[in-house]
Amino acid sequence: MADIARPSDNYQRLARIGFVLIFVTFGVLGLWAAFAPLSSAVIGQGVLTTENNRKTIQHLEGGMIRKIMVRDGDRVRAGQVLFELDPVQADAGLEIVRNQLFTLLARADRLNSERNRYSSVRFSPEVAAQLGDPVVRQAVEDEKRQFQERLGTVTGQVEILDARVGQYREQIAGIEMQRASMTRQVDLYTEELVGLNELYAKNLVPKPRILALENQREQILGGIGRAQSEIAQTQKAIGEASLQSRQIRQQFDQDIAKELADIQVQTTDLREKYTVAADMARRVKIVSPVSGTAQNLKFFTEGAVVRPAEPLVEIAPDKGDMVIHAQFSPTDVDSVHPGMEAELRFSSFHDRSVPIVKGKVGSVSQDRLVDEATRAPYFLVIVNIKDSDLPAELKPRLKAGLPAEVVVPTGKRSALEYIFNPLTNALHRTMREK
Repeated sequence: MADIARPSDNYQRLARIGFVLIFVTFGVLGLWAAFAPLSSAVIGQGVLTTENNRKTIQHLEGGMIRKIMVRDGDRVRAGQVLFELDPVQADAGLEIVRNQLFTLLARADRLNSERNRYSSVRFSPEVAAQLGDPVVRQAVEDEKRQFQERLGTVTGQVEILDARVGQYREQIAGIEMQRASMTRQVDLYTEELVGLNELYAKNLVPKPRILALENQREQILGGIGRAQSEIAQTQKAIGEASLQSRQIRQQFDQDIAKELADIQVQTTDLREKYTVAADMARRVKIVSPVSGTAQNLKFFTEGAVVRPAEPLVEIAPDKGDMVIHAQFSPTDVDSVHPGMEAELRFSSFHDRSVPIVKGKVGSVSQDRLVDEATRAPYFLVIVNIKDSDLPAELKPRLKAGLPAEVVVPTGKRSALEYIFNPLTNALHRTMREK
């Protein structure tokens, strides 16, 4: 009977040992779960880009493509020509404005020469420098011809009046001579009358002779009065002619001043238009603003029409620190703050040796956004990557647009907290429900 009982004792001993092992195991696991710290983190999905972002190449006015000098994936330099538009329209617009501008400038030079009483037109250096242009040269010749015609007209009118004044002065000189002669005659008659009156007192001459001489003297005195009146009228005519001559000059100068003022306004407007037209003509060659990689080319056919401000291609810049635009769930974003460290993993690289890249949270959007493709809500988190933090072997492989996983460590928690937090949160919500 003792031999039969021994197996039972063995089973009991093994059972006790098993229970002890189980207790110890779960005890150790429990202590570990309660006190062992585990790192916690939130994870978001993002896209790598440069701090400068991609440059969208557009043309303000649009036009017809003449040449396409870039393809998707091409490396381009800053200032390199990417597209060339048909220049016909831009060049024609520039030529029209240019001709109008220099025609006005030549006219202004002619008017200034007239105002300053020059004998010929003195053109400004700006106009003189363009005499090789047939249109400008023709405008200069036209202004020279008009200068001579206008100068001849005004000079002719003034010379006629000056000649008339000269005639009037000659008339006055003749009348003055007549008046002087008549004055001497009056003096002679007066002297003769004195002698006759003495003789008449002695009854030596008859009275009628004296009266006849006095009558002649009075007639001559009347002639002197008429001469003085003619001199006064002629001097008045001289004043009127001189005034008319001055008025012709004044009116000529006033017309010049008014026309110059109008030209000044038109010239200012045309200079602005010329600047715009020259800029349009220059921009028929569309260049890259930065060095980088061409992508997302929109046009592939020469002769295609580009609408105003329509995108042509995008340039991903070479320079500039890398940044990641990551989307985080609204339930996780409360744990993400600017300045926090982040770990970046690039899922496109399948090498196990690819190192984890360090980054730092730069900003968190203040409001919830919605993904246009999935309609899922998210918060935008921008993670900055310093160039010095990028491994040398990884730099050549990084390109804008690569997907990246962003891990933001938020602290440490025990395993029990990982297990029971969801349960306690669910229980908390259940207890709050009515």
